[in-house]
Amino acid sequence: MAAYIKLRPGMTVDESLRQDREIYEKWSAVTIEAPISEEIKPEVKADLMESWHFKREAIARQDLSAAWSGTSDFYRVVLNDCLGKVGFQYMLYCCNQPAAFYWLQPAQTQTCYGETSVTSRPIFAAMYEEWRRCYPDNRPDFEFGHFFANPVRVTASGPTTVPEIIDAHKSLCTQASTLLSNVKDRPEEYREFCNAHRGAEYPSDLQNHALNPLYYSIILMIDNLDSLNDDYDREIDGYLSLPKIAQYQTVLIVRTGNEQGLSAPISFESLETQLRPLKRNDIAGEGTEVIRVSLVVAIQFITSLERREESANSAARKRNRVDARYYPIPSEDLGENEEIIQYDPELWADANFVRAKKHGIRKYSAMETSVLRVLSRRAGEDFLGFEHVPLNHRWV
Repeated sequence: MAAYIKLRPGMTVDESLRQDREIYEKWSAVTIEAPISEEIKPEVKADLMESWHFKREAIARQDLSAAWSGTSDFYRVVLNDCLGKVGFQYMLYCCNQPAAFYWLQPAQTQTCYGETSVTSRPIFAAMYEEWRRCYPDNRPDFEFGHFFANPVRVTASGPTTVPEIIDAHKSLCTQASTLLSNVKDRPEEYREFCNAHRGAEYPSDLQNHALNPLYYSIILMIDNLDSLNDDYDREIDGYLSLPKIAQYQTVLIVRTGNEQGLSAPISFESLETQLRPLKRNDIAGEGTEVIRVSLVVAIQFITSLERREESANSAARKRNRVDARYYPIPSEDLGENEEIIQYDPELWADANFVRAKKHGIRKYSAMETSVLRVLSRRAGEDFLGFEHVPLNHRWV
């Protein structure tokens, strides 16, 4: 059954819940007999391919949530001083990102132990939804850790001013660049390091990891919790309004002064009508430019800059494969070429057909779910539709 309640037009929450339950119980009781009719095969294949994308994004969402709003700092860069220290794992977090997102102490909340180290889950949820909206085809690019930025949590002993953050960022970039070159020159040494350190992950596709030129040039900073000053506005279903959080919360966009390798200089001219009061008195340094905008404007700006650079450089973000971490987890063996099959949605769909023809459609298999979904749509109903549980439904 659906993991959350989607309000249907003209229905109350209880009515929507009741209809979802009835649809789920009805189609769960249906038994699919092989072979699949030729009439619905094209629809089933299209559904399987969509399932491949859906399952991969679900895994990527979990990883991003752990990095941005989890209680552990293992999955994000931590800045304890004005120089920072980039180890092997931190280096990977910096790769394939258009910017770094510095989360300052005033924008963090306290743990139950009184430590100021918690980053806001609702703000991350708003970030993700706004970033996803930048992809009209609903195919967000999360390959090899890519997002609109990577989180850097600044601790109580870390930098506090904009110039200090810029210096720290330059230090992190230098360290990450040097380490990445060393790793690519001596891959076996770092593979052994990962094997010896629990939790350290050596990527199977290291050639698909690189520091984006934009990463040196621009950073984001959150230095307060604007959206937490008052109660969050809620949607009609009673859950937090992520679009409103993204509009209320402000962040700083900072040019670092290093724009080497970009196709054109970065300009804030297009954002002049959307600027918010800066509320900083620590802006100094030739070549430094800082503005404050809403979170949604910042995400759209960074994403547009990244696309500009990709258009100007055909080699930018070029990848040989999709990220192995985000394979859709199969519910059955797809044969000896399973690893290759799962790199491609069409091959994965075809393999499910071959398996179903050979072994039959097993209960709870990907094939059975897709057939039931197609049949339910033909009947004007929606059984286990492709909708992720909205991140705002995690917190009330």
